[in-house]
Amino acid sequence: MKKFYLMITSIILVLVLAACGSSGDGASGDGGSDSGGDSGETYTVATDNNFVPFEFLNEDTGKMEGFDMDLIRAIADEAGFKVDIESMKFDGVVTGMQSERYDIGIAGMTITEERQKTIDFSDPYYDAGLMLAVQSDNEEIKSEDDLAGKKVATRSGTTSETYLKDNHPDAEVVTFPGIVEAYMDLQAG
Repeated sequence: MKKFYLMITSIILVLVLAACGSSGDGASGDGGSDSGGDSGETYTVATDNNFVPFEFLNEDTGKMEGFDMDLIRAIADEAGFKVDIESMKFDGVVTGMQSERYDIGIAGMTITEERQKTIDFSDPYYDAGLMLAVQSDNEEIKSEDDLAGKKVATRSGTTSETYLKDNHPDAEVVTFPGIVEAYMDLQAG
């Protein structure tokens, strides 16, 4: 339990330090600011709009929900600032952070050397890894060694796209704005 609290405290500290000196522009992708603290300081937070269970738009309430949303709101409450959530496709989060358009980004993002050149990251709090999915009746693809000459769907702007292009140049990489669309195309054959 102590390790958990230490990790959360570290994340809070890193995010607050990364956000220091910036303030949001008041724009919101999900209908307004979330409360947090009483300092009046508001930071614009970029997030993906479809990465369940980390962040997703609840269509009934119009609010962003998920683990990352709970985390950033708890950090804001603890540190005494407000957050203005802007939701977008994942690649917009990365480029928005790199261009300094957003004060904070939280989006189930893999920490890479390339991204670390322009983005300050918190301590990691989830290790996702990469996986390969095929239709249940597919007998041709047993591992990534079998991808040459095959169409492989992935999400644009992600480490899986980079990994596929770097490690499987003979595969035809097809990118989608969201992973749901990739899964739907896989199911459709």
